[in-house]
Amino acid sequence: NYGIYAEYYNSPYNQYTQEIINKSSGLYAFNPDIIFVLFDIENFLGDFYYFPYRMKSQQRMNIIQEKFDEIKNLIAILKKNG
Repeated sequence: NYGIYAEYYNSPYNQYTQEIINKSSGLYAFNPDIIFVLFDIENFLGDFYYFPYRMKSQQRMNIIQEKFDEIKNLIAILKKNG
């Protein structure tokens, strides 16, 4: 026994953005020491997940950059509110 105890909080499905943005959410009420955000990648990327090559290379790069920026912004909000 290493004295490590884990409790976890699951936000409602696909509500991670709302949980992160809202300081009164269950996430912040739980007051975690560490946060892991697990994405449903199919939902996160939408049609891009299924049909990435329907777009030109630059369009694909733009979408990936937008998604990366979205994640960075959510992390910044977590750091600010945490």
